[in-house]
Amino acid sequence: MLKDYRNYLVVIIVLALSACTSVKTNKLTLDEASNLKGKTVAYTKYIKPPSFVALTAANVQFGLIGHATAVSSGNSMIRNNNIEDPAEHIAKSLANTLSEKHNVKVVLTDKTIGKKKKMKKMKNIISLYSDYDYILDVRTKSWGSVYYLSDWNNYIVMYDVHARLIEQKSKNVIFEHYCSNKPEFENPDDAPTYKELEQGVRLKEELQKSVSFCIEEIKKETNLLVDEKTAITNSEK
Repeated sequence: MLKDYRNYLVVIIVLALSACTSVKTNKLTLDEASNLKGKTVAYTKYIKPPSFVALTAANVQFGLIGHATAVSSGNSMIRNNNIEDPAEHIAKSLANTLSEKHNVKVVLTDKTIGKKKKMKKMKNIISLYSDYDYILDVRTKSWGSVYYLSDWNNYIVMYDVHARLIEQKSKNVIFEHYCSNKPEFENPDDAPTYKELEQGVRLKEELQKSVSFCIEEIKKETNLLVDEKTAITNSEK
């Protein structure tokens, strides 16, 4: 009975952690791609990603108190292992693709988006990066770990990211996609244990899987590798 209750709770919490989104994928058109040539782009950097929530069979049953413990433990994993925000790696890769494919000039900047919610609004992001033609905004929306419902000793590492390219002049979003990844092992015994996540190596490996997955998905879904054969017209957007 207790196990069923825990399973029910973890499903509810995981659904809450996987940031519900109404973001609709917005593809790059051929006209928009042609306008990129020779323009400048800066990619965003957030001063602090959201908390990493490390759910266990023990803390999940204690509601808000258990969630606070999961947040504290998860953030300790990230801090103790010097794990950087995955969004930065995704942003850098997408920026390089823009440079290589569309002759965009990537400008490195030390500007960072603060913790306050209002700073993350698009109008404030546009204002902060006002010196550039385009802003590549890539933000980690949620991340964490949760045990397999069939195996409480091994864990899944989840990651969600939102990526968009904003045109400074028009204030329009040129392309946009929300990527959510939860890589699972066919055999849960092959997945990392909680101790292995704490030690960092397996945690980094699992996060890298999501980084690689989301980079490729974002490129594909936004038509970032657009050319005359694959491009859509503005009327089809």
